[in-house]
Amino acid sequence: VILVYLLTFLIGAMNIYVLFRGLKIKLNFWRLTKYIIISWSIGTFTPGKIGDFSIAYFLKRENIAPGVSIAVSFLDKIITLIVLTIFTLINAFVILDKVYVGPLKQATILGLIIVAIILIGIAVSMLSKEITKYIKTKLLKNYSGKFLKGFNSTTMLMLKENKKELFLNFIITIIKWLVSGFNVLLIFMAFGLRTNLIYI
Repeated sequence: VILVYLLTFLIGAMNIYVLFRGLKIKLNFWRLTKYIIISWSIGTFTPGKIGDFSIAYFLKRENIAPGVSIAVSFLDKIITLIVLTIFTLINAFVILDKVYVGPLKQATILGLIIVAIILIGIAVSMLSKEITKYIKTKLLKNYSGKFLKGFNSTTMLMLKENKKELFLNFIITIIKWLVSGFNVLLIFMAFGLRTNLIYI
């Protein structure tokens, strides 16, 4: 279980590594993994896991501007949100098929589809130039001059020129959460409980 848990960190590091590679930024993979584990630990004690963005502080040691690091982490979070929304929708269909029947089932599925569309719509809209500019100049205006320099330009650059890396990140994210689900499945099995991976 511990080995599988550590594997999720390695896969998570690969997610970020791929995005930086698209920016032609070379990083030591193992050092990046260490930074991700530390920032994840900080994130567990902060609201909304915003502490995950503390990776920008550590990557500054690698001469990477905080705005660039935050842009990469931001895109990774958006892709994760999209993947988890898809997983949730698939799981809901499977579970609802066994629990609900008739009009109630149809209404619930329709509601879930609408929620999923809204969530994915919000995620995609946050990638627009106007939204990223608003985040930088309005919500984080006190930090935009020093800390977020390069955030908007990096985000737009990756959306235009790094579609292959973003898609690869999407695939790796799917693998990461499948491995995470398998880890939970192993914990259930350790306690003598049997379940299906898709329910997890």
